[in-house]
Parts: sequence; C-alpha cells; structure tokens
Amino acid sequence: MKKILKFVSLTILSLIILITVVGIVFVNFSKEFGANPSDKKVAKYAQESNFNSADKKFENLIPTSMDMSFKSMMGSLSEFIKGNPNGRPSEELSLVKKIPCKWLKTRIKLGYSGLVILHFYYR
Repeated sequence: MKKILKFVSLTILSLIILITVVGIVFVNFSKEFGANPSDKKVAKYAQESNFNSADKKFENLIPTSMDMSFKSMMGSLSEFIKGNPNGRPSEELSLVKKIPCKWLKTRIKLGYSGLVILHFYYR
C-alpha cells in the first residue's frame, strides 16, 4: 500500500513539475508574451498618432485615470450596480457580411465585434 501511495504521489509531483517547466519555457520564448517588437513593427507603430517614438509606448488619446484607491473603486462599483445608460446601442447593429459555409455546417458573421461563428445545421 505504501509503495502505491509513494508511486502515485511521485507521479503527480512529476507531472506538476513538468507542466510548470513547460509553462515557464513557453511564456519566456513565445512572441505573444512580451517579446520586443521588430524595427519594422516599430516603424509601423510610429505612424499612429498616439505612439510615442522616444519611449516606444502607446499613450492614451484621452486622459485616463489609473487611480486604484478605495474611494474610486467604490465609485466604479456604484456605477456598475446602477448600470450605464449608454452601455448598449440604441438600435440593432447590422452585420457587415454573412458567409454561409455548408461544409462546416456553420454561419460566420463578421460584425462590430470582429468574428462570431454560430453553429447551426442547414435543413
């Protein structure tokens, strides 16, 4: 019984260590997790009006408070509870394009939120 328990615990510990090491390696070597942009991308970004070339950072076009005090959080909480009257569009937003894909049995909608794929069966 002790041998089985020892084997199971070592197996679980080994899996946890393996998953942790793989995760750390992935985050450190993946471009999506903070790799420096190439000079070509920096040149492309420099064309944007809100890109500061000296600091190589984007700046907000409108003043944005980054205050995280208790008072500001309570204000945000009350706005969240009351609701925002401008939180939803006043009228239905139309779709830009509908693409039927019969071989996928899905319909792809391109609209205001990017790409939404709705699954349904053609009959």
